[in-house]
Amino acid sequence: MDAAAEISAVVAEYASMLSSIERVPEHPESVDIQTKENVAVRVEVSSAGWRIQHISCDKDAALRRQLADLVGSVYETAEGLLMRVSPAFVKEWQARLVAQLELIGSVEE
Repeated sequence: MDAAAEISAVVAEYASMLSSIERVPEHPESVDIQTKENVAVRVEVSSAGWRIQHISCDKDAALRRQLADLVGSVYETAEGLLMRVSPAFVKEWQARLVAQLELIGSVEE
């Protein structure tokens, strides 16, 4: 899957789990993400994965330093990246997974 298609799929799948997620018009392989914790992340998508180009937040200085260490990090999947930067995403992703597994379980009964 090329970067544009992968970004489109992630936007469609996870927009409700984030404050915002949108393509960067001047950089078609990049996406700006705003988590529900007000962490802003610019990510470049390539065959190598999802690379954090920039990250910032409105939180305390210690968290800003911790997040700054993530710049340049590459994640194989968007889910891996989002789970690293957003506890709210993790909770919603897990809740969705549980709901899907319960649905499968109810169909099998």
